Amino acid sequence: MEPLARLAERLWQFTTGGDPGPLLEDAAVDEAQAVVQVALRTGPGGDEVLDREAVAVVALVHWCRYTVLPKGKCEGDYLYSRSLAQAAGFDHPDQITVGLRSGGEVAGLDTVQVVAEWARQVAARFDASGDQEVLDSTVDHLRARIAVRPDPRLLDAFVALVYRQFLARPDQLWLLEEAVAAARRVLALTPEDDPLRDARTYAFGAVLDARTRISPPDEAVESLRALVSRTADDDPALPGYLLALGRALTDAGETYAVLSRAMEVSPDPSLELLTRYVGVLPSRAPEKVLGVRRAIVAKITAGHPDRPMHVVALADVLRLTGHADETVEMLRSENVEGPWRARALSALSSALGARFEERGDVADLDDAVACAREAEGLGDDLTDRATLGLALLRRFEHLRVRADVEEAVRHLREVVARAPEDHPDRSSWLSNLAAALAFQGPENADEAVALQRAALTGAVNRGEALSGLAVALVRRGRLGDLDEAVTLLREAVETGPTPVRLCNLGEALRVNAERRNDPALLNEAVRVQREALERCAEGAPERAWVLGSLASALLDRFARTHHPRDRGDAVTALRAAVDHTPAPVTERSGSAMRLGRLGAEIGDAEAALAGFGGVVDLLPQLAEGELLGSWQSLGNDAAAWAVSAGRPDRALDLVERSRLLLSGGGEVSLDVGERTVVVINVSRYRCDALLAGPGGVRAVPLPELASAEVAARAHVFLGAQARLESRSLPLPEKATLVGQVRETLDWLWRTVVSPVLDALGPLPSRIWWSPTRLLSVLPLHAATARGGESVLDRVVSSYAGSLRMFAREGLERPCRRVLVVAVPEAHGLPALLGVDDEVRAVRQVAAPTVLRGSEARLAAVTTALAEHDIAHFACHATQSLVDPAESGIVLHDGKLGLAAIAAVPGGAHLAFLSACRTGVGAVDLPDEALHVAAGFQAAGFRHVVGTLWSVEDQSAAEFTAAVYARLAGGAGLDPARTAVAVHEATLSAREEDPYDPMRWAQWFHSGP
Repeated sequence: MEPLARLAERLWQFTTGGDPGPLLEDAAVDEAQAVVQVALRTGPGGDEVLDREAVAVVALVHWCRYTVLPKGKCEGDYLYSRSLAQAAGFDHPDQITVGLRSGGEVAGLDTVQVVAEWARQVAARFDASGDQEVLDSTVDHLRARIAVRPDPRLLDAFVALVYRQFLARPDQLWLLEEAVAAARRVLALTPEDDPLRDARTYAFGAVLDARTRISPPDEAVESLRALVSRTADDDPALPGYLLALGRALTDAGETYAVLSRAMEVSPDPSLELLTRYVGVLPSRAPEKVLGVRRAIVAKITAGHPDRPMHVVALADVLRLTGHADETVEMLRSENVEGPWRARALSALSSALGARFEERGDVADLDDAVACAREAEGLGDDLTDRATLGLALLRRFEHLRVRADVEEAVRHLREVVARAPEDHPDRSSWLSNLAAALAFQGPENADEAVALQRAALTGAVNRGEALSGLAVALVRRGRLGDLDEAVTLLREAVETGPTPVRLCNLGEALRVNAERRNDPALLNEAVRVQREALERCAEGAPERAWVLGSLASALLDRFARTHHPRDRGDAVTALRAAVDHTPAPVTERSGSAMRLGRLGAEIGDAEAALAGFGGVVDLLPQLAEGELLGSWQSLGNDAAAWAVSAGRPDRALDLVERSRLLLSGGGEVSLDVGERTVVVINVSRYRCDALLAGPGGVRAVPLPELASAEVAARAHVFLGAQARLESRSLPLPEKATLVGQVRETLDWLWRTVVSPVLDALGPLPSRIWWSPTRLLSVLPLHAATARGGESVLDRVVSSYAGSLRMFAREGLERPCRRVLVVAVPEAHGLPALLGVDDEVRAVRQVAAPTVLRGSEARLAAVTTALAEHDIAHFACHATQSLVDPAESGIVLHDGKLGLAAIAAVPGGAHLAFLSACRTGVGAVDLPDEALHVAAGFQAAGFRHVVGTLWSVEDQSAAEFTAAVYARLAGGAGLDPARTAVAVHEATLSAREEDPYDPMRWAQWFHSGP
């Protein structure tokens, strides 16, 4: 049976019986190809004619296959059937059964399209099955037809099939030459505006590239050079020719020039051109490299197998060019998985470290370590382990957690031990280990120097290695080390005078000049540092470090020559370093501290303010754990210099900033409404009262108040308190101690309260005191002169731990939901005999919920606090003057600490803390307001009544009754009266024993 008859039989089985099996057999495709091959005829006049019925049957076979094959396998049949149907004169394959009624052969139809489609089917079949026989016969057929009629469509098909023949028989080079000639010929036949020209240019480039690879280099290069030279710049084929020439070249310089021209003439560079071009770009052009890397990633779609590789490459360039934030965001959004995940995580770790240097966000340090740790856990790659070591080292450098540097040393030691001698990164790893050992302690100085010497031996970047060794020698500081360091750094500068190398040289010269008392070396140090600054880009992160080093050299020279210009230039340099936002926040804060101290030393208020104030502004990015102790007095010092500079508003802002940082952060608010708030700033430089009110902020100098005396008075006062709490104190000693307390109240009146009241003029009815430093442990609200004049007789006093409390305005209303927590007996503490009297006092004015004794458990109390408007505590309190976080209220089953208090849902109105010592903070951080009373205000209680020292049982009960009697009204207890109630109750207690302030001065009110 002839192929056409067999195809017809297969169609009949499908159309009548619905069985697609015969059509889906490989034999059906073979028969279709054979039918097409014989369907072409030469008519009597020599013109080609088409056996329309035969071509239509083949088109119908492929159309039926398309209708039953699954998606993804049917597209070829669809395209082939459409092309054959159109060649046979049908608009669509589904018209074929009707159209065949006319039958016969038809002249003048598109026989070329039929042959071209037939050739594509052969190519697809060869790719799938490797059927060489069909491929060869089809090529022979096309070769014969092209000799008669060189139609571009036939040439396209011929190039594709002959190239496949060559790939199957790579020893037959003539096949490749034939493909190149045919591809060149079809391109010449294609008009400039033909939409197929780009595809044909690409095909020509492909076969030309194949020939370039196997031809002798000189021959290929010359051939391509000739091709490029005769191609116009606006020829769309030129980029492909240039790319092929770039592949063939071996000279790096010419390759760069050729590929650069390809980029210039290409409106839309191909992915291959971009990747080859980025490979030859010089490292000194990082921004150009970055642009090409961006283009590569933009061109590769999501899911492409090469995308992770190029994303990581882009990340490396972004980080090195100062785009740390963009690197982090890109890598996090890409979330690379698979083989490239470890590299991506390492790159993310490095970017997070770089972003920390820019922003100072400690979370980035932790994330950098976490990413590096995950990357290191995905395999056993030395680079990933080294990245983890560096991440830990960076975190130690800023947070000083000993475990970090110890782990960093452990990882870096392993990396160095396992790295082959010829590993390209071994030198840098040796240098990193040396730096880690130097951070561990001076006992490692010898090993650090030895490692840096080893790093120098195999260094790829000799200048960096020389600089690293020199820095290690300067740190060790032995006789001769500084001379060698200077020599090494001079050589490093000769290899490339980078700002960092120049700065290191300048620092080594400065230290050596000091050691040798050599003014010539010091002059050279200044000159070299100035050159380093000139070479440092305006936006470079290291510019602040260079400015700081220049300031050091200038100040050393000023100390020798006393030339005012050097000191002035040093101030200017430090100011610029503080303001240089691209620099690491640690570098800027260090320069700010130096500027503040220098300004204070020379009496330059603006410089001191810029310095100390700059540190306070940067503190949110720095304060972490142990750093608080180092920076705690800065806000007060900065505020002192702000007053000296005539800027009381800035002074108040600085006090509030440092306060909020120490107490957990928050937004600064200086709006006190119609109130009069007196912030007492205590600094070693000066002390002032900052008066905040409706008219703004003004400063009242307190010349009789000194920071050192405040500390001394506070310690005497606290010591007297502690002794007076003893129940068996001899009367003479008690009289002496009470005298010390009265002396403290008189001193407060003379140095603080009286000058403030005088400055206020007509007094408001109420004042809010907001003392700082150790002044906050003293009872300003009870300041009393020896002659009897007292603040108690002038105004109602309240306290404000921070001006932020005034931002939490709310509607005051009488309250009925009252909670009383009464714990008369607690383990290890004396019984409180007046607790029941306090409970009765509250019951006289309200119907409280009472949790007494064993009912006052932690869980029950914390639950009840959220359900009541007023909470009264008649129980013991513990107060740590060393670690206020350990303070709290003693309940039946444990201590209600500050953290638990602050976590209580807000919204309550009054907390009455009859417990002892609920309003004293730590001796080291008293202004932090970390005490029990402050804990309740942090939890949302608007008003707090607390005590500064222990209270006798009977006194507590009487004071409680006096206050609640004044709060009571027909609608309930009114918290808005609390300040006045506490004031009046204090006056009543003073009337009973005016001589002993320990019986009436301990109570205070805090709240708006």
